[in-house]
Amino acid sequence: MCFSTSIEGKCNACSDSKREEAARLAAKFISKLPTMRKILATDVEAAYNGDPAAESYGEVIFCYPAIKAISNYRIAHELLELGVPLIPRIITEMEHSETGIDIHPAAKIGSYFTIDHGTGVVIGATSIIGNNVKLYQGVTLGAKSFPLDADGKPIKGFPATLFWRTMLLFIPTPLFWEESLSGTMQL
Repeated sequence: MCFSTSIEGKCNACSDSKREEAARLAAKFISKLPTMRKILATDVEAAYNGDPAAESYGEVIFCYPAIKAISNYRIAHELLELGVPLIPRIITEMEHSETGIDIHPAAKIGSYFTIDHGTGVVIGATSIIGNNVKLYQGVTLGAKSFPLDADGKPIKGFPATLFWRTMLLFIPTPLFWEESLSGTMQL
């Protein structure tokens, strides 16, 4: 993406080395697509298994806004991990506008992740979510007042289920196996 294009359509800032770097990043991103597909398949399975109204995987893939938001998050996250500037945030902010689900591309999310009725979900940049986690609408995960790991990221266990209007803005201990939280609360 070039912000220095002249009126004639020529880029005034892009050098051959920048073009080569873009091609390298694109190839590296493409090489990650099979792994992303496998993880997304676990997310679809989690949504399907967690919703008795789901009639097929196809319905989950094409009709569930959470799957669209999670898919875009996973793409944006990989781009961010590769060091691509700006584009990851554009992807997740566009998805936030469309689905009402706000997932920062810097968040770390494990496999078998789903969001049920996801409007109002916020997953901040500092969030680390393990495997087998299900969130419901209105859940907020964010802020830097969690206990932090060695890399400065919040620590939360898994699997967990967080219900409507749960806000984890401070928590003195990690969430442990099979823990569920619900209600309007700030821990």
